[in-house]
Amino acid sequence: MKEDGPLVEIDVVSKLMFAMGKISMETYADIGLFDQMYEYVRQQPEEISFGDDMVYDFISNQSNLAKAEGSIYLDSINQLKYSSFDSFSQARYEALIKTVLKLCCEGLLETVENEILN
Repeated sequence: MKEDGPLVEIDVVSKLMFAMGKISMETYADIGLFDQMYEYVRQQPEEISFGDDMVYDFISNQSNLAKAEGSIYLDSINQLKYSSFDSFSQARYEALIKTVLKLCCEGLLETVENEILN
């Protein structure tokens, strides 16, 4: 397979997997969110902080975090986000955001793998 063909694009591959019935609509939507966030961040002239509202919106829209086991992460983020921010709270908030982003990636990869293999 060529490295410059259409099947190297995330949106094309995810659309194909969804059309073939290999992944669910929720998984397809989460892949699309990751792709959109990547493109948005890549196009920004300045680096985006993990405390940016766009990152919060991205995380809160992930369907795999809306499930019961992921809701604890959203609850924790909301508690820190809406608390009074001193420098310590800001650092804790951004560290939590990084952790939740890693867990989102791992969860999505696990979901894709399970859906494709089953």
